[in-house]
Amino acid sequence: MENQSGTTPLRDRVTQKLHAAYEIWEVFARASFGQRIIQVETSTPEELRAVWAVAEGQYGCALPEEMSQEDQLAFLSFNTCDEVSYIFLEVLKHMLGEDVESISWWRIRPKQSRKVWIGMEDDAEELPYDHGHLRVQLVNGTVLIPDFTGAQNGWLFEVLEAEVYYKTRCEDGTEPWVVPAEEQEHLPQSYAAQLREVVVKAVDKLCWENTEDIVEAPEEEKIDMKDMLEKVQEAVRHFCVRWGEHIVRIIQQRVAGPSAG
Repeated sequence: MENQSGTTPLRDRVTQKLHAAYEIWEVFARASFGQRIIQVETSTPEELRAVWAVAEGQYGCALPEEMSQEDQLAFLSFNTCDEVSYIFLEVLKHMLGEDVESISWWRIRPKQSRKVWIGMEDDAEELPYDHGHLRVQLVNGTVLIPDFTGAQNGWLFEVLEAEVYYKTRCEDGTEPWVVPAEEQEHLPQSYAAQLREVVVKAVDKLCWENTEDIVEAPEEEKIDMKDMLEKVQEAVRHFCVRWGEHIVRIIQQRVAGPSAG
């Protein structure tokens, strides 16, 4: 049964949950942002470039307030597509439940409408790169793509059917390909694996049991996600601070250790 817009209740329900997942991504991206932007060199519709400085152990650094929302999202998503795909491959399983037949991780050669660099002033232009994303196949066979990190390529977030996504966002003459299973694995003690565990736990505890209420309730009765998102942000920020402190200890031990010299 279709609604007035021509989409099915199943697709509507999953699409709304994917938009909720995108809000979770943005909150977690801001909370784990580990690059301190010290100067934006260029900001045009086609290009965004900045000089950055690494502050070991300092995470969640605020982006400059004068930056537009579009620019902020471009920086937050820059060079994180594979990490985000790895994390949300698991998170979406917890959020989407029985509406989904499968979730898989793919890559494309992107057709960019914006280019982003974060580096030193004399860095050369980046070479073409691949872009990771997730494919969500519903139980009715529909395949949707929620590309959380498309802002680095100049794409606003929207949930698209696979055919539309590839037609508009693949570089001409290229095809998508699935990420090999061995590339999808991370060591349990790695940053990405531990961050995924933190996000999944936060989603399970704070969002999953309320997801149906968020999606199904009338507009005036919908639960405000603000409190839940703040809890996710708090959990991620706490993890990143601890991780940063851990990295600093390792660096100090290496410098002070017997092999230093």
